[in-house]
Amino acid sequence: MKKRYTISIFLILILFSSYLTYGKTLPSTAKEDMEINKLKKQIILLQDKIKQLEEIKHKKIQSNIKDIKIGLALSGGGAKGLAHIGVLKALEELHIKPDYITGTSMGAVVGALYSIGYTPDQIEAILSQNDWDSFVNGTFMQSKIPLEKKVVDKKYMLSIRYDNKFNFSLPKGFGNTQMIYFELKKLLSNVEGITNFNDLPIPLRVIATDLNSGKAVALDSGDLAKAITASIAIPTVFDPVEIDGKLYVDGLITRNFPVIDAINMGADIVIGSDVGNEVKDKKDYNIISVLNQLVTIQSSSSTKEQQELATILITPDILEYSATDLDKGKEFIVLGEEATFEQEALLKDLSCPNYKPNKLPLKSKDIVIKNIEYTHKLSQKDKNIINSILDNAKNRDLTPTQLEEYMMKVYGNDLIDSVYYQIIGDTLYVDANMNPTNSIGVGVNYLTGYGTTFNVGTNITNFGTIGNNSLLNLKVGDYLGVTFKNFIYYGYSNKIGLFANLSYNENPLFLYNGNKKISDSIVKNAMFETGVLTQYNNKLILSYGINTMYTKLRQKTGSLKDSSINYNKNYNGAFVRMSYDTLEEINNHPESGVKGLFEYSWEGSFNKSKSNFYGPTYMLDGFIPINKKFIFQYGFSGGVISGDHNSSKDRYLRIGGTKGNFKQREFAFYGLAFQQKLVDQFFIGKLGLEYKIQPNLYLSGHWNIGTFNEVGIPSYPEKKELWQDYLQGVGIALTYESLFGPIAFSISKNNDHGDFLSQISIGYVLE
Repeated sequence: MKKRYTISIFLILILFSSYLTYGKTLPSTAKEDMEINKLKKQIILLQDKIKQLEEIKHKKIQSNIKDIKIGLALSGGGAKGLAHIGVLKALEELHIKPDYITGTSMGAVVGALYSIGYTPDQIEAILSQNDWDSFVNGTFMQSKIPLEKKVVDKKYMLSIRYDNKFNFSLPKGFGNTQMIYFELKKLLSNVEGITNFNDLPIPLRVIATDLNSGKAVALDSGDLAKAITASIAIPTVFDPVEIDGKLYVDGLITRNFPVIDAINMGADIVIGSDVGNEVKDKKDYNIISVLNQLVTIQSSSSTKEQQELATILITPDILEYSATDLDKGKEFIVLGEEATFEQEALLKDLSCPNYKPNKLPLKSKDIVIKNIEYTHKLSQKDKNIINSILDNAKNRDLTPTQLEEYMMKVYGNDLIDSVYYQIIGDTLYVDANMNPTNSIGVGVNYLTGYGTTFNVGTNITNFGTIGNNSLLNLKVGDYLGVTFKNFIYYGYSNKIGLFANLSYNENPLFLYNGNKKISDSIVKNAMFETGVLTQYNNKLILSYGINTMYTKLRQKTGSLKDSSINYNKNYNGAFVRMSYDTLEEINNHPESGVKGLFEYSWEGSFNKSKSNFYGPTYMLDGFIPINKKFIFQYGFSGGVISGDHNSSKDRYLRIGGTKGNFKQREFAFYGLAFQQKLVDQFFIGKLGLEYKIQPNLYLSGHWNIGTFNEVGIPSYPEKKELWQDYLQGVGIALTYESLFGPIAFSISKNNDHGDFLSQISIGYVLE
């Protein structure tokens, strides 16, 4: 009997298992299963909602409404997060002040500023500044970057770093949040030293995503500016931020709308402002919109759950806008106010009779640093480098801005990828991420009239009190070249040392008669130079030295039959050079400051001609911001080549084109073709106006006027003489900042000839 019973049970299980297996294959039942699961999830959410409301109802009955704790949850959404400011303005007008604030990404920025006392109007002013464009668009804010770092960053369109064991370090994102962090440190300086976010004027939680576990994390302590930086670190656009050994990225991936976190803090009622993106059906995608859509898809399911948990949900009508529309901030704020007042019937009962508006607490006294502590991951050598920069910051009164300048010097060191800091008492705690010491980069350059070249270079560095920096660059394409530079120095921020450069380079030399090119030659130059170089305050570089070079000039095409363009010569010389740079840039476009270059050289040829030539060359470019869109540009350049029996055409100055190369003695002039004027003296003045159409697209207008003393060519009379004849040129240029560097198209003309001249340039000019 027992046996039969066992067999019967076994048969029933087989039949039931077959039924389940068969049922899963039927499309109709699969559809119903999905619907059932969906309803189950909704039931769970509704149950949670009912439970929450029951608890609130119970507390209202047991106590006065004044004891109810109000939470404010602010979602991420890029520029659309500015609508949160409108929400705050409306809540203040209704005399509602939250007891807790949670925020993700832009919501974390707005929430944190409000938490520590900034008024909605002050937050609006802060987030409307130009520098915050990179906050949404993923461009690297280059304002205030020290000279040493600016020079290195502009050599190649793409570079990666590697250590001495050839372990390569690929970039984790297109940009770096370091400058945003520095800005946040100044804005949050009045709560510097508060490490528990519960101790802020309004307790706060900052939502980020743990990159390793893929889970949302509510950051509740530590460096507030660093926590916010982690919350806005959009994956692949910005580098992840390391906190306590874990890597964090933007919280919008896992919990873009942090309602549950407000509940966990103790909120009885949660007012939620959701400006997140909605999954849309679209056909025109690019790399940014694809990333945005993927993130939106990832976060959409979590957002729906969080919306169900919100007691009062505010959703400004901004779905048609983009997360990058920072210029529509005023519209977003108004829409945020309107959406809040639509919920006035629900909000008015939360009004506080003893309401006091936000007020930023008085800032603390100046900072005095007596001790410096570092994270355990830094080696003693790394600590020594940072100590050398920060040593002068100890035992003196510092404002937050002055402290930022010191930390900027730390960041300016090429060894350092990012740096974070906290002041607790009289101790400065420093956490830095170090770069591999070496780098390799690739670049491409095309210029109308010049041609195309590709560059591959590697930079090998040994840091220390006695440091060494070596650069090897290979140029291929229409012209060949190889350069080796070595600099051995003493010091960290201010440096003094010896340099030695060895190079072989090919470059064109064009001769014109009016607008007609009459000769196309190639200059092949091998050079060795050595000297002393000093760098001061990351703005000024001075060098003094001697050189020797061998030059071969050969005409490729043209009608000239002249020994002055077909020769081999050896030169020896000496020089003094100076470079000064205070430019503040965004997306490689200067917005303020000046850059100046100066060189005085003496060179002589000791062959039969025994010629010598000497003189200065100089240039200065300045930039003045008019408003957020327009930049006024001004500048001048000039030079003189003097000497006896100078028949060396390759040593003269060349004028024309839209891009200059100071080292090659080439100077730009709108209205002239590349190298259209060969001169021994010149002076050029220039004015310009640049308009930013979009974050990566610029339109500029240029006017220049110049006087030249042209070099005589047999059979062709001189055309211009210095200070007697003047040439004016005007032009417009459209520039797009691409992954390959700037791509510019220009149209120009001069007053001597009525023809328009079009020119294209791609990439950086590698000197």
